[in-house]
This record gives sequence, structure tokens and C-alpha cells, in this order.
Amino acid sequence: ENPSSAPLEPNHTHFILLDKGNSIVENIITTVAAKIEEKARNIMTQATAISMVQILVEGGIFSIDTVCEAVSSGVPLIVIDVSYELQ
Repeated sequence: ENPSSAPLEPNHTHFILLDKGNSIVENIITTVAAKIEEKARNIMTQATAISMVQILVEGGIFSIDTVCEAVSSGVPLIVIDVSYELQ
């Protein structure tokens, strides 16, 4: 174990974090995320329990397709609206 690191959540072993902050790679990340989600859903249908949740932080116009896909696939969605005006 690396003493300078800590798990995001000790009850989970794997996390996939994708930052879509760069518009140049937006389509690439969206495609990769969709393929990862599709694979995970296929595993879930084979009687293996895999928990999935999508977290949207300050989503923009490009997030609409991703959110619609998650909701239509039954993936729980958490939406976080960050306001930088709060102090």
C-alpha cells in the first residue's frame, strides 16, 4: 500500500474518472465513456452485480447525450451544480 495515497471510497476497488473540460478531446472521451458503460452493462446482464452511477458536475451542452443515455439505461444519475459565487 502506498502511504501517500488514499482510496476514493474504501468499499470500492475501481473508479473511472473522465474530465471533459477540454473541447478538443470531448468527442473522444464521450466515445470511450460510452464503450466503457456498454461493456459494464453487458457484464451486468450476465448475472454479475456491477454498481454504476453517473455523476455530472457542471455539465454543458455536450453532457445532454451522456445524461440521456444513462437515464434511459437505468444508470442512477447525480447532478452537482457548482456555484463559484458562494464563499
